[in-house]
Amino acid sequence: MRKNIHPQYNDVEVVIGNSGLTVQINSSYTGKKFLMDIDYRSHPAWNPKGEKVVLENQQIKNFNRKFSGFSVAAATKYK
Repeated sequence: MRKNIHPQYNDVEVVIGNSGLTVQINSSYTGKKFLMDIDYRSHPAWNPKGEKVVLENQQIKNFNRKFSGFSVAAATKYK
C-alpha cells in the first residue's frame, strides 16, 4: 500500500445553528470548530414537514402522474 495518501483526521467541534448545540466528530477538516448556520432539526429537508417541499417538485408530480396505475405486485406475476 502507498504511504501518506490518507488525510489527517482531527477532533472537530460542530456548532449547529443558533441553538448552541455542539457535537464532537472526527473529520479531515483542518479547523478546531465548524459552525453550521442551518439547524438540521428545523430545516424542511430533514424533518417530517419537509415532505411538502419534496411533493411540490414538478418532476415528482410528473413521475407520480405517469406511473400512478403501475403496481409492482401485478408486474412481477408470471404464469
